[in-house]
Amino acid sequence: ILNSKGDAIGSGFYACSTDESVCAVVTNSHVARLSLADKSVYLVQGDKVSLGKVVKEKDTVNDLALIEVDTKTPVQQGAGPIELKPVEFADVKKDDAVFSSCYPTLGMKEVAINSGKVMKTDERLLVATGTPMLSPPSIVSDQVIIGGCSGGANFNAEGKLIGIMRASGSEGTIIIKPKHAIQLLEEFKEKKALEAQNPSK
Repeated sequence: ILNSKGDAIGSGFYACSTDESVCAVVTNSHVARLSLADKSVYLVQGDKVSLGKVVKEKDTVNDLALIEVDTKTPVQQGAGPIELKPVEFADVKKDDAVFSSCYPTLGMKEVAINSGKVMKTDERLLVATGTPMLSPPSIVSDQVIIGGCSGGANFNAEGKLIGIMRASGSEGTIIIKPKHAIQLLEEFKEKKALEAQNPSK
């Protein structure tokens, strides 16, 4: 995810509501804050680029935000719109192998894959970056998170999403539980349904 100035600010993944009627890119709300409020962001996938707009409704407690994808408006710098394939969600347990996929901001030009294992599945940790705070009950892994991986997808060995990268914690990497992303997508679906019923509001 790049902000309107073209600076890399974080990562994300494409996901849908349970009935697949509404889809969006899921990322961290602290990534969305770096997007320069209410301006377009760029969603980059290899040499493909699409525009995106940060959805106003966010889950700041669980550090989640959504970005609507515009695949119709061409971006001159890209070789076409990004390809959208929603993730499948799965549960996770202690000692499961996990793999994160993200786009680091440290001068790397390729997607980074970071592997590790789950140490805890329901832990509150002191978030080590930004304003010190305790995380909500979260998954904790021994992966190393680097700049730009915030909001990145965390997969199990079957390629299903088990959580969302958040930040380094006092005892490991904090991974947001997928149920919170699903809930945010469901709320976004309800909002869009209300807007369709009352287009003037």
